[in-house]
Amino acid sequence: MRFEDTVTAGVGEMEPVLRAAKKGASAASACSKMIESGEIKNIARKLGEAEQELTRAVEGIREFRGKWESSEIGDYFGSDDYMAELKVLLDELGVDYHTLGDVLYVYPALVRLDPNSNVVRIDKKAEVRVRPRALAGILQAVQNRPTRFPAGRFLGSLFKVYKALATSNLKRNEPWAGKSLYLRDIYEVIAAAPGSDYSEQEFVRDIYLLDASGESLEVRGHVAVLEASSSTRDERKTMSIITRDGQRRLYCTIRFNPNYASAVASDRLSAEAC
Repeated sequence: MRFEDTVTAGVGEMEPVLRAAKKGASAASACSKMIESGEIKNIARKLGEAEQELTRAVEGIREFRGKWESSEIGDYFGSDDYMAELKVLLDELGVDYHTLGDVLYVYPALVRLDPNSNVVRIDKKAEVRVRPRALAGILQAVQNRPTRFPAGRFLGSLFKVYKALATSNLKRNEPWAGKSLYLRDIYEVIAAAPGSDYSEQEFVRDIYLLDASGESLEVRGHVAVLEASSSTRDERKTMSIITRDGQRRLYCTIRFNPNYASAVASDRLSAEAC
């Protein structure tokens, strides 16, 4: 089966139902006006017409409902076949996408199918329009929408959590800056905040967007350095993502090094001001 074929057939089956419902509603409305004006001559005929058309509509709805509830469309949604059908339509529209696990990367959005709720999750938004053609159009609009990643704000959040973790359990006179900390540990602190629904995929997506932003990674006199896993012992802490050009990229640790050049420049400006 194909989702598109099932939907198209369903629309065709509902057309006579809609026509009967409209005729019945129109006849019922005419009856109401006749009653209001006291036009008793044709009321009985119009009431019979309304009843006949609305009964036809109800019977059609009941029949279609039985077919729909016994169809396999619920099992089909979320399957590999559904995803393949969606990808064909994304290709037709020229939408750039890549997959990793159960996540469809349609930058800047992350898309997941949620068969249990019969919705598609586009980042945090639940999208109920899951017809492949409709969904492909929605994702095309998402990708074409002008967006600007808030690199500075995200970097500031990383620095705040990094410093809190790096300064815990320090030995005497041991510097906190320059320590390599696992990004996964930083994510777990952020995700544990009350009310947070920040997924791991969203976090590593934001790490990649920060890395690829081309903006300075300096914050409060420190420069962020993102690192991939350098040994097998780090594999459980490694986070992966598919980039815009379809390459798999790994991230493991982050460190904030003091920016001595920035500090020297700041001291020089202070001295000149004096």
